[in-house]
Amino acid sequence: MSQEVSQIPASFSNLTSSQILRSIFVSRLAPTLNVKQVIDLFCYCGDIERVLIAIDPTNPNKQVSLVIFDDQYAYATSLLLKGLIIGESAVQVYPFHELVGTLPVPLKQPNNYPSAIYRSAQAVIVRLFEENQFHQKVDRDQLLDIAYRMDSTEQGNVVDRVSIAFLFCTGKIRPIESEMPEITGALNTVKGSLNSAGETLSKGWGYLKQQIQDAGNDSQPRGSVKIRSSEGSGYQQY
Repeated sequence: MSQEVSQIPASFSNLTSSQILRSIFVSRLAPTLNVKQVIDLFCYCGDIERVLIAIDPTNPNKQVSLVIFDDQYAYATSLLLKGLIIGESAVQVYPFHELVGTLPVPLKQPNNYPSAIYRSAQAVIVRLFEENQFHQKVDRDQLLDIAYRMDSTEQGNVVDRVSIAFLFCTGKIRPIESEMPEITGALNTVKGSLNSAGETLSKGWGYLKQQIQDAGNDSQPRGSVKIRSSEGSGYQQY
């Protein structure tokens, strides 16, 4: 669990596994904030199923919120919104499943979330920056790099989209330049060549070790040359 989030309000329980995997936990909310204000901003990411707000159990001067999205495309985009300003506060966003236990990033797209729901993460980021909804410390170009990477995955590949967003949100990957897909492809080519060369060297070393072992087993005089006879399994001495 995050160091900042040590407790979760009891009202945020009783969610299904599917809901947990589509939910974000938002902290540092002002005490006067209401559900509508939260919806007004996070709806840019996509359709919202439900929003809950509660007093932060560890800080009575702040509120926390649970936002459950209709689909995982919207959920993935919402993970990029660290530093979003709601009211007068720059909030923090967490994947809810990371806080409540050991549920993994979903391994497949649920059948009831058609790929037509897909939304551009880049468009969401641009729109929110245009409306000055991000804290001034948030790097626009960095966020757009991650959004570009998400949008570059196949439209229906919600697994990659969610995984990229999750790793960024949890600080496990850094933003990348737009040229990175091409660089990655070149590196994979080099890696393949190195693996092939390694296999060749390994086979050559194995053959050499066998030759050395054979020579030692034959108890041949030092300095002599041994050639295997083509007519049998014996050796001819020269």
